[in-house]
Amino acid sequence: MAAVAFCLAALTDLFDGLLARRTNSVTNLGKLLDPMSDKLLVLTVLIFLVSMGRAPAWAVAVIVAREIAVTTLRGLAASKGVIMAASRWGKLKNLLQLSATTLLILPPSWYMGRINQLGLYLLFVAVFLTALSGIKYVVDYYRLQKSPY
Repeated sequence: MAAVAFCLAALTDLFDGLLARRTNSVTNLGKLLDPMSDKLLVLTVLIFLVSMGRAPAWAVAVIVAREIAVTTLRGLAASKGVIMAASRWGKLKNLLQLSATTLLILPPSWYMGRINQLGLYLLFVAVFLTALSGIKYVVDYYRLQKSPY
């Protein structure tokens, strides 16, 4: 049931974004709040998975650190009137995090053990992409600082 609820929450976020783009209702506020809701959804569940022994704490710590850093940079940029929208790397990272988290939520059992293992592998790839996309945000932010705008 938890995996189904998590997937439904993730899908409503996806459809919200698609609907906003399709109806040309994308706003600067939405560009700031949508990634925040993604972060809250994934991080909350990942932290619970660490406490249950289903996700390694170091991997979740890397993800949390990146999310705090990127949110801080986005806030600094927004204070200067610049909106740093989610990049393709960030969206791919989010998809991998959502997929890994969904598989890790599923109860471990003799037939689900391999699914949980796949979830761990996806989480490790997600951690790598999380770090890479975080570096991209830092580079983009510093480029903005040097920009005359």
